[in-house]
Parts: sequence; structure tokens; C-alpha cells
Amino acid sequence: FAFYDNQKVGQLLSRITSDLFDITELLHHGPEDILISVIKLFGALIILMNVKPQMALLCFAVVIIMLIYALIYNKKMKSAFKENRVRMGEINSQIEDSLSGIRVVKSFGNEKREKFRKGNERFVDSKRVTYRYMAGYHAGMDAFTTLITVTALVSGAMFLAAGDLSATDLVTFLLYI
Repeated sequence: FAFYDNQKVGQLLSRITSDLFDITELLHHGPEDILISVIKLFGALIILMNVKPQMALLCFAVVIIMLIYALIYNKKMKSAFKENRVRMGEINSQIEDSLSGIRVVKSFGNEKREKFRKGNERFVDSKRVTYRYMAGYHAGMDAFTTLITVTALVSGAMFLAAGDLSATDLVTFLLYI
């Protein structure tokens, strides 16, 4: 009971709704996304290794760099999402306090309004940081995906010019990346 005595209802409510949303999204999309990604990644690697191992290794080197980039941004986004939950909890707590003490709020209306405005501004600022990290993550993932194609095209053109790769194999390779 001591835990609940020290926590505001708004923060607990915010945490519960946020956690339940995250759990449902994970359970709904997680298993199928992981399975599809693993099959695509290893299937493409096997096919590409059979076409031209050197090109496959070059492309998968970019995938490894892409993975490191994703892990770095994932850590940043986790902290930003945590900050959002804290700010949303503060807003919910203020709303809960306001609703439970509506007569007090009416007598000190401007003070409560100013407090809510500041809390809301802090929440908007934390959302801005989150969206900045999300934009960087998605832009980076798109850039790395394009870089894989460019790597395949450039290395394929070099192997094609040297006579180490046929045009058919290059087209096959490009279809599977």
C-alpha cells in the first residue's frame, strides 16, 4: 500500500494505459514481424550467396551497420518515450487533482491554468524530441536500405565489367535485395 500512497492516480493511470498499449502492439505485431524478417533476411542471404558471395557480403556489411544504427536510435527513442510517459503522467495527475478539487480550482483558477499550461508545454517539448528521434531513425533506415541497393549496383557493375558476373545474375541479385 505504501507504493500506492506515494503515487498520484494520474501517473498510475498513464503508466497502465501506456504499458497495456505497448503490450498489445507487441503481441499483435511482434511474432509475425520477427518471423517474416528472419525468413526474408536468411532467405535472401542464402540466395545471394549462391549468386555472388562477394556482393552478398558487401550488402550484408551494410545491414550490420544498419543494425548498429537501429540499436543506437532504439536506445534514444526508449528514453524519449519514457520521458513522454512521465510528462503525460504529470498532466493526468494535474487533471485528477483538478477534478477531485473542483471548488478549489474555481477559487484559484488562474494559478491552476498556468500550472497546466507549463506541464503541457513540457509534454509537447518531450514529444518533439521523440518525433525528432523517430524521424532520424526512419530516415536512417531508408537511407541504409537505399545504400544496400547502391552497393549491389556498384559492386555488380564492377563484377560485370570484369567479366566475373553475368547480367542475368546481376538482375537476380537485385531482385532479392
